[in-house]
Amino acid sequence: MPLPFILGGIALLGAIWGGKKIYDHLDEKAEAERQEQERRNKFNFVGYERVIWLQGKALAGKDTMLHIIQGDGFKKSYPTTHGVNENYEAQIANEKWKLINTGGSSANNGEKEQWRNERLKTLPQEAKKKVLWLYVFDMQDYDKDHIKANHSTSKDYVIPTFIAVGTHLDKLRAAGLDSKIKQIQSELQELGIHYFSYDLSKNPREEIIQMIQSVQKVQQWL
Repeated sequence: MPLPFILGGIALLGAIWGGKKIYDHLDEKAEAERQEQERRNKFNFVGYERVIWLQGKALAGKDTMLHIIQGDGFKKSYPTTHGVNENYEAQIANEKWKLINTGGSSANNGEKEQWRNERLKTLPQEAKKKVLWLYVFDMQDYDKDHIKANHSTSKDYVIPTFIAVGTHLDKLRAAGLDSKIKQIQSELQELGIHYFSYDLSKNPREEIIQMIQSVQKVQQWL
């Protein structure tokens, strides 16, 4: 074969190979950009109408509250959450909710603080409007100062909606502690905190959902 044809063939193969490398590079770049956008969307809670972050002490009823919102109903016990778990969702009518649960043990405090600093502090304000800081507490173990501190911290992170939810209402009523029920309500209202109480054993899913929707709607108008 004449030399010019051989050289031409080599040049053609080189051009094809070079073109392939360019296309491969562009594909890799596009895939990297797609993955980065996916990460940002997940980070900023894109695709969710509401983000419910459950906080509170151990055994307050956070796991039960979460599963009731999901539609799993009431059970005497659910597996205990450790650290911060973002892997929960709920479909509420035409809305998709992200549910974030946190362990109540003091051993989880470091991880929770790290999550707040890495996630809540860097969220765009539009994304923060979706977030509801839901503080769950056992009314038998009422700790006004702890609730007040959580409310203050939610403001530090510019989270517009904070709700305190008391559980085990039935046990206080059974013990004849109506005065304590009224005291809790009065003190939290004086602090300007949205407060509700439930007997979770009655599976009050619709009431909880309506409570969340109504309070967030009010806050978004402020």
